[in-house]
Amino acid sequence: MTSKTPCVPEHLLRCGNADAGNPAEHSATLNAAPIDTDPREQESFAMRHSTVEAAMSTPNTPAKTCGWERSSWPFHPDDISPLQWWRTLPADHLGDAQHLLLQATVEKIGLIKGREWLAGLHNDAPASVAIALGALPITEITFEVDLAMSALTVSALGGNAGAVQVLSHVLRLAPLDHPFAKELSVSWLVLNLRRALEARMTTKANAIARPPETANDLPIDHRAAFYAGDFS
Repeated sequence: MTSKTPCVPEHLLRCGNADAGNPAEHSATLNAAPIDTDPREQESFAMRHSTVEAAMSTPNTPAKTCGWERSSWPFHPDDISPLQWWRTLPADHLGDAQHLLLQATVEKIGLIKGREWLAGLHNDAPASVAIALGALPITEITFEVDLAMSALTVSALGGNAGAVQVLSHVLRLAPLDHPFAKELSVSWLVLNLRRALEARMTTKANAIARPPETANDLPIDHRAAFYAGDFS
C-alpha cells in the first residue's frame, strides 16, 4: 500500500513565522503546560519533556553509530538544539540516544496545532523524503525547515538509505552558517556505505556458519505435495 504524504502548506517551509495556533488548545495535550506561540518556545518545551523520556529508555553511553569511533568535531550534541543537529553534526556523532531524543522532540511538536503535518511523518520515511525534497530550494533556514529536516534525520538514523541520500543532498545545497556543509554531507554517504558493507559481511558470516542444507532441512510445501498426490 502506498503511503500518503502529509500535505505541508508551502508557506510553512518558506517562512519561519507561521502561526502555531492557540496555546490554550494544546496545554492539555502536552501535560497541561502552556505553549508560547514562538516556534523556539515550542521547541524548548518539547525538548524538556523529550529529554526525560529518552533518558529513561536509553543507556547513558557516548554517541556512536554501528560501533564506530566518534571523530573530532567543533560542535557537540549537548550544546545544540536537537532540531539543529541535522545541519551541525556529522552522522557518526548521532547515536541511539540522539536518535531517540530527536524522534521524541519531533513527535512532541507534532502534537501542536498547526504542526499536525509533522505527526504524519512518524515511521514514514518516504513521506519524510518527499517533504524534504519539496522544501528545495532552501534559501533560508526557518523553523519549519528545521522540523522537516529533523523528521528526515530521524528516518536516516533509523536505517533508511533513501533518507540518508536525500539528507546528504540537502546539506550540500542548504545555506548553512558554517563552512562544514561538505563534511556533513559526506558523513551521511559514509554511513550508508558502512551499513551496506556491514550487511554484506553479516550475510557472508551467516552463510559460512550455516551448515549445508539437506533434503530433510528444506521447508515442506504442503500445497505442492497435495497437487503431486503425496499425502504423507
